[in-house]
Amino acid sequence: MLTQEIPASGYDKIKEAQKRVWNCGNYSRTGSKQIIVAEQLCESVDLHGGREVLDVATGPGNTALAAARRDCVVTAIDTVHSLMDIGRERAEAEGLEIDFHEGDAEHIPYPDEHFDYVLSSFGVQFTANQKKAARELIRVCRHGGKIGLVNWTATGFMEEFNEILNTYAHLPAVASPYLWGEKGSLTDFFGDAVTKLKIIPRTFVYRFKSVESWQECFRNTYGPYLLAFESQHHDKREQLTRDLLNIVQLYNRSGDETLILPLDYVEVVAVRS
Repeated sequence: MLTQEIPASGYDKIKEAQKRVWNCGNYSRTGSKQIIVAEQLCESVDLHGGREVLDVATGPGNTALAAARRDCVVTAIDTVHSLMDIGRERAEAEGLEIDFHEGDAEHIPYPDEHFDYVLSSFGVQFTANQKKAARELIRVCRHGGKIGLVNWTATGFMEEFNEILNTYAHLPAVASPYLWGEKGSLTDFFGDAVTKLKIIPRTFVYRFKSVESWQECFRNTYGPYLLAFESQHHDKREQLTRDLLNIVQLYNRSGDETLILPLDYVEVVAVRS
């Protein structure tokens, strides 16, 4: 992953490329396996019922749904309409009210100090202009409100998985998303606009009946994997498959034919100054 700043002229191109990636496949299939992460985040920020919550880069709505289950007034934004449509269907099935709207994390379409809680799970960390996204999270959060994030770290399976994908397909180049898992970077992003910044290391687990079952699911539904696979000739597809299965086997702790795959992430919880 790249760590340098992206030239301002390139941000729009990067965001369009990201939209194409996440419109591939059906991320809700893989994202649904992360519901426990969204539920835990809502507990960590200690949501109060009736308060205003914004879920940024909501995708299929895991975190928005978790907040709505806690009787909050929930708004969710994303730039990928197909994923939000799935979120709407899920909310309707549960009888939950969530306002889904198109919105970019770098240009959140709401007034200053509009929300009591501003949340994002595996979303805002992939923005092209990271500092601008951080400023937007702060801007729309009320003084004394909370910002709660779930971010991948630069350790463990996901970092190696994404590195392999990027060697086969040149995915949209962004500054390293793993900066959002480091205290120094978060302090730089938020500055003195937040207090009580907490970074909580956590792990959640993918569970599949086999490594091959994981591979089939991700190859057909996870946008970056699907894009990488389909952009290769036959022999390169076979090599990509082998490389990914090898790394999955390396992290698999099941001890049998099934897959138990731990993934490291951090929760970030901060209070708006």
